Amino acid sequence: MTTENRLTLNAEQATDVAHELFEELRRAAWAKASDDPDDYDLMCAVQDMTPYDALTALRDANLPSRLTGPVAAALALLAPDTYAPRADHTIEQHDGEHQAQDQEDGDTAPKTTSESGESETAETIATRALAAWGITPHADDEPLIGGTRNTWLVIGYDQLRPGFPHMLDDPYIVLYLYREEPEEITVTRAPANGDHWHVIVGDVNGAERELMTRPADQLPDCVQAIADWVTNPLPTAGSVLLAALAEHGITAHTDAVGLSYAIPLYPNIPALDIYNRAHLSVADRTPSIEHDPAAHTGWTVIQHDDNGHPLGDPLYIAGSGEPVDCTADSQAAATFITDWLTAPQH
Repeated sequence: MTTENRLTLNAEQATDVAHELFEELRRAAWAKASDDPDDYDLMCAVQDMTPYDALTALRDANLPSRLTGPVAAALALLAPDTYAPRADHTIEQHDGEHQAQDQEDGDTAPKTTSESGESETAETIATRALAAWGITPHADDEPLIGGTRNTWLVIGYDQLRPGFPHMLDDPYIVLYLYREEPEEITVTRAPANGDHWHVIVGDVNGAERELMTRPADQLPDCVQAIADWVTNPLPTAGSVLLAALAEHGITAHTDAVGLSYAIPLYPNIPALDIYNRAHLSVADRTPSIEHDPAAHTGWTVIQHDDNGHPLGDPLYIAGSGEPVDCTADSQAAATFITDWLTAPQH
């Protein structure tokens, strides 16, 4: 069997699985709707809808449960021709670049009402806009005192990983509408005047920073920024430091743990043995080397003896625990290491 045939067969199997899953979802929704007149009326209407419209209606109504949102995202991946949104334009990704095809001038504002004329939630609008780029968001929330909830969408950097993003393993983005008075973080109602979209980037260490804020009618700017973030290689503070060291002709090594860099003090030491011999270690205060440059809190340089044990206080330490300019700190640390290594006593 050729690769092409195998791919075709896999696509057909995925479509079959999607249809079976959708039918199970609809049956479960009917079972729950039998106890609620409003839900029953909705299910009667769903019977005459296309599969995508029916799935959207069930998701918006949380029928049969809040899991319908993640199930809808899975169906869109398994059988996109049936269950994925039909965007007004197609985006192709090539080496981090996006090309919009057949997009009419001025047709960039997010759709805010459904075909029935009802206002769509921010979650629905954002999910549709992100789906046009092949990006799947996931709903999340937290309870508040008084019974209300903060709600938002989470977008994982690794879009090939199924399910809810592993926020302790991969970078992520949080997207939500924010209203200052009364304070509200939500995606479960329609955008309104005075709301602002907030795009927050988080790394695996839990450090978060704001990527952008836009008024409620400027969601396309946020979606563009998220698409750029998802499709471009992520810079790390470690990569900034390595570039600064390379300018001085210095090569740093790391181990499997990846919490620090080691610069050997003697030549010809095997790479696997560097951490067990005399070296300089460099790490962020966290400690980390793979964190977001915007979350960088300052490099620390420590000397280690011939057995790899640390000697005394750090030779170099930057910052006070708050974020510092990663590029400037990396250049300063590289200059210090160069001067220290070339000093006569070393």
